[in-house]
Amino acid sequence: MLRQLDTRDGFTRFAITSFDDLDLPALLALIDEAWQADYADQVHPHFTERFIRRLMADATWVGILVSTEDGTPVGFELALERTLYCRQQPLRAYYATVFTVSSRYRRRGLGRWLLEGINHLVFDERQADLIFSTFHQGHAGSPTVQSTFDRIPDWRVCRFHTAPFWSRRLDRDPFPPLTQAVSATPVILPREGTHLLAQAEAERSASVSLPSVADFTAALRTQYEVAFGLDASFRTQYLHPQAADSGTLWYEFAPGASACVSYYLTPLIVNDRQLQPVGQLHSIYTHACTPSQIESMLHHLGLLLHARGCFAMSLYDQGVIPLECLQRLGFHPSEDRYVFAVRGPRHAIDPFLTVRPPFFLDFT
Repeated sequence: MLRQLDTRDGFTRFAITSFDDLDLPALLALIDEAWQADYADQVHPHFTERFIRRLMADATWVGILVSTEDGTPVGFELALERTLYCRQQPLRAYYATVFTVSSRYRRRGLGRWLLEGINHLVFDERQADLIFSTFHQGHAGSPTVQSTFDRIPDWRVCRFHTAPFWSRRLDRDPFPPLTQAVSATPVILPREGTHLLAQAEAERSASVSLPSVADFTAALRTQYEVAFGLDASFRTQYLHPQAADSGTLWYEFAPGASACVSYYLTPLIVNDRQLQPVGQLHSIYTHACTPSQIESMLHHLGLLLHARGCFAMSLYDQGVIPLECLQRLGFHPSEDRYVFAVRGPRHAIDPFLTVRPPFFLDFT
């Protein structure tokens, strides 16, 4: 059941650790109302029941809910446990997402109250090193996050990477068929698994060699200054055996080149009109790949995403894919900018002040 933390000015703050404790229709109505107010006439993610269930697919998350005296939810935020590596140093992180305050109850300090509640749960109760988050610059509560952490001595917010999304329409301008076969294996990571596994043996190329989790993690820690590990919520979001709208593909190219990319079919909405999903590429790993091989990977993904009903595909520029490859394949950068940020005690945050791409991260 919901755990009551405290009350203030007619509002009650609860900790959530079970999906079954939520009044889901009321929560979805809150998120829809608040995000429609922030993104009027603009396309934004549609937080459906399936989308929320995906975020809460494991037991390694915690949430904060603020309700009125009659039980109406007016504020919400999730924090998903991850391992985050910064210059090979492992950090216990929580990915904060779906930060929401009802437009009818703003300017009452509820946003800061939500953030302070998340801080208590992840730093005091779960001994996290930091909180990770992504922002659409100018949206998503970034000023509230900044003002909250400005009030805490020796804590800080570091926005360590800002860049556009690169997108390509698939409905109006689909990719042509591939002229050469591409070795792409859908991979999963079962709970307590030690190796990446082919999702189905029939889909596995006879020549593919999937790495152990330890070897792949070591490669990520060496190659990327900032990278997520494959455990906790990363596993359930992108490597879950029963995931319907997300997945991870392992590519092998001769001689000895390989790549790995995680994706999600993100549902979209503008005002009350639901759109076809966008195929969003998230964490991307490449090893010894030529530009031609990277383009083959993106081409293959474009065909796969189009076949699954996506009207477009997009990726956040993390310095992994050469921009020349994206331009040759017809991708275009957004005018808006998106931000990766960490926040918490200064000793954990200061190393992020000087990190440089490429990164192995996702935009959740």
